[in-house]
Amino acid sequence: MRTLSIVSLVGAIAVGGSSVAAPAPPPVRIALLFGNSDYNMNGQIDSAPMGRFERDLPHTCQRVAAIKPKLAAAGFTVLDYCNLTHQQFEAAVDALKTKYPSMPRGSVVFVYYAGHGSQFYGNPFLLPVMFQEESGPDAASEKARLRYYRLNADELSYLFERLPGDPGVVAVVSLDNCRDDPTGDNGIYNNAVTIRSPNNAIVQYATSSGDTAPDDDSYATALVAELDARRDVRDIMARVNSRIYRQYMDGRRATIADTYPGAGITSLKPTPLGLPGGALPDGPNWTLTPSPTMAGPGAPGEATFRREGTPGTKLDIFWCGGGPERQRYTYAKALAERIAARADEFGIGRLRIRFLSENKNFHQGFNVRNNLMRYDPKQPAERALLMKLSAAYPDGNFLPQPGKGHGGRDTAGYVSAFVCSATISG
Repeated sequence: MRTLSIVSLVGAIAVGGSSVAAPAPPPVRIALLFGNSDYNMNGQIDSAPMGRFERDLPHTCQRVAAIKPKLAAAGFTVLDYCNLTHQQFEAAVDALKTKYPSMPRGSVVFVYYAGHGSQFYGNPFLLPVMFQEESGPDAASEKARLRYYRLNADELSYLFERLPGDPGVVAVVSLDNCRDDPTGDNGIYNNAVTIRSPNNAIVQYATSSGDTAPDDDSYATALVAELDARRDVRDIMARVNSRIYRQYMDGRRATIADTYPGAGITSLKPTPLGLPGGALPDGPNWTLTPSPTMAGPGAPGEATFRREGTPGTKLDIFWCGGGPERQRYTYAKALAERIAARADEFGIGRLRIRFLSENKNFHQGFNVRNNLMRYDPKQPAERALLMKLSAAYPDGNFLPQPGKGHGGRDTAGYVSAFVCSATISG
């Protein structure tokens, strides 16, 4: 770990991110890892809160230390920090934006934060060291307290605004912190929080909205385990999501993880965390050996596994055309068979597999390049269903996310799954 000054940070990024000048520069891989542990900065981990400071957290910097070598082995320049004040955190984020106002296609920025956090009147914050709760005459004023947080805590939107938004660049933000409100709004605002992820980002919380995070290493352990495989970044975060959900269902955890993919994340090409130029680690690089289109005579057709009118939520599983479409079809069919066998348990009604041609995918508004599941954002029960399905079949690396039906229609009572990744892992 290192302490921080603005000058040293800019220099560190400049050295770590340098590349040979070329008309088409190579992709950049940068990781910013933050751990806040000693909240009153007295040089020790206290067992109880001191004054108005947040209580100390004993393992956050160790989590950063565990994640660092995994990303370094995948070609990242890793900048890791322990115990940053509000000003130091903003300096770290600002330095990234200063060094990289834009990034080449294929670049990845990975941000991990472990420490205290909160959602204050609908606004997500990370809490820096030396942060103290407001206790002055304005403490009872909602507007004054929100203003105090914005001046003294690390607002998540500040980070989002400084992440690269270039086409073909992926940003991953992994937040291992609480999402409750210590100021007493009783969750009225918290439960209505909608995280607006940057278009090209995946934002994942270790806990659900309005809840505290478990005071253990369960989320970081799941993340480290998945980083080992160096899959596509979307698949990694989907599998972490599923791991945490299974722990929740098994009673080993009181909360689930929450994942918020940006609107454009599904349309990005595969971005494996393996070293650039290497084969995808999950199996054969199918994009190098495309199969003939399945749209011609004699091709496997769409199939119905549960009839129309069967009680329950309707589910369509699409397999995407182009590239390894035969393998996708095989997987989609096998998945439908497995789900059909447990359909009553899941509450699935009509169940079909359908073909999504390249033309329809990329020219009629779908724009899907990875495996995902979509639900109507107005239907929390549909989200819960897809969380169960993605956790039950982790080999699909499905990432549940909100979305509208084709043409922007509401889709109450209907969910969909897309088998579109370049690889299928077990």
